[in-house]
Amino acid sequence: MSNKPWRIEPARADDIPSLGALLADLFSIEQDFNPDAERQVRGVSAVLSSPTGCIMVARAARARVIAMCSAQLGFSTAEGAPAAWGEDMVVHTEWRGQG
Repeated sequence: MSNKPWRIEPARADDIPSLGALLADLFSIEQDFNPDAERQVRGVSAVLSSPTGCIMVARAARARVIAMCSAQLGFSTAEGAPAAWGEDMVVHTEWRGQG
């Protein structure tokens, strides 16, 4: 049993508002992106419903989403095999720097 105050598991559809908030935070510090709640919800929903996409979350007490990372399966020409493209790794500001 883990003593960590959080657990890692796949995101669910009811996590979409929390995922959108995390992406807004991430994109507010990125110079290449501008937060757009409608686009982020559309994108998160598409990844969650895709057979080649995955979003993992860290949950704290009372199932609160405190971090996320997404991955989408593609094909690597360098490897000549399937590969995952990871992106959108973000931790809620209150949980950063805690290991």
